[in-house]
Amino acid sequence: NEVTQHAHPDGSMRTIAPLLLLVGAASAFTTNAARLATPRVAASVRMGLVEELVSALPTTEPIKAALAAVPLPDELVTGLAVAPYAVVAALVLRTAFERLLVPVLCSSGSAEQEGSLKSQQYTRGRKLGGGNYGAVYEGFKGDEDEPSVVIKETSQKAELVDGNLANFGLSELYMNQKLMLCGQGGNIAKFQGHYYYGGDLCMVYQREGELTLADALKGKDFPYNVEEALTGKESGEESLELQAKLIRKMAGQVFGALDGIHSWSVVHRDVKGANLVLSDREKRFKLIDFGAACDTASGTNYDPRIQVFDKEFGPPEADLYKATNGQEGGFVVGAGGKFDVYCAGLLVLQMCFPPLRGPNGVKRFKAAIVNYDYDLAAWRESVEGTKGYAEGVEILDNNGGWKLLAGCLKESPGQRISSSAAASSGFCRA
Repeated sequence: NEVTQHAHPDGSMRTIAPLLLLVGAASAFTTNAARLATPRVAASVRMGLVEELVSALPTTEPIKAALAAVPLPDELVTGLAVAPYAVVAALVLRTAFERLLVPVLCSSGSAEQEGSLKSQQYTRGRKLGGGNYGAVYEGFKGDEDEPSVVIKETSQKAELVDGNLANFGLSELYMNQKLMLCGQGGNIAKFQGHYYYGGDLCMVYQREGELTLADALKGKDFPYNVEEALTGKESGEESLELQAKLIRKMAGQVFGALDGIHSWSVVHRDVKGANLVLSDREKRFKLIDFGAACDTASGTNYDPRIQVFDKEFGPPEADLYKATNGQEGGFVVGAGGKFDVYCAGLLVLQMCFPPLRGPNGVKRFKAAIVNYDYDLAAWRESVEGTKGYAEGVEILDNNGGWKLLAGCLKESPGQRISSSAAASSGFCRA
């Protein structure tokens, strides 16, 4: 291709620059893997699987030609040239790793297996919450004076949901184990292990904190009530600029956490303020409660006949499923994390607009946006001049927030932006 071969060096570098980080990471990953592999395995990979997979990739000559006029180290040029091979190898290894995890994690949660922890190590303290899923307690490990863990007790037995058997307890155990093994401890409450006691499955988490996003949103002084927890200091200032900074920071944390779990094929399916806890140590909101989550790579905890959605925060496909008694709508496996993206978009709206934080606030918005045929700009016009909306409108106007929300709140899950795109949006880079 004449245009590609004679491209201006500066233009070529602008095109290639975003790939450098990916290439470096993938190359380092495959290089280290090759060093650890036996010569026989390494030779087999070189001569077999990888060569077959990359045979359909375009030639690397245009990349070499584009870089020829640019003064770069030989190692970097070589790295870029072999980038397609490195990326494919990394993807193959990642997929294999996910597949290998499934039987291991499923067996660890079976009734025949012992827990990874001993019940004698822990003592229950004050009850923190409860519901259909079981109960959550603060916990003491050994003889410690202050609680350092949270213990979630739930039944290890399957239960009937809409006439079908489901086991949300073991499913949550699986999701926690997988995400911790996949390095997602910064995005979820850190899972330490599990044990069985009196017929119940007890899951133990590091005690991150007690304030949830739902609790924070109830405060009349939101978002100033989380300033110190998020930034480490309390300015005493109350300004639109500080409001915007805090809201954008929280939005980035929510979408960033979702991006992390979605990158490993886990969809939460119950994203709401009550399921985001503020970590005192890490100064960020983290996802909790994975009982409804599913693993789209393995199909774990996905059954089209069992679809458990939150009535308030469920996206349009969830509302349609409920309205048609399961005949239409429901979670779309192929759309993956787009289900969660809609719910997170609703949370950003709540952060910006006080009227949406009260009882039925989100429900009213969802009814209104349907009437406007999911035209967010039309809804924006309808609330201009209405009490409680002015500051939120300005925050979204000044920081690219409407573009972010327009991408999140599409009716069709396939048309929504990904959690990765949301996390990297201008609004979330506060």
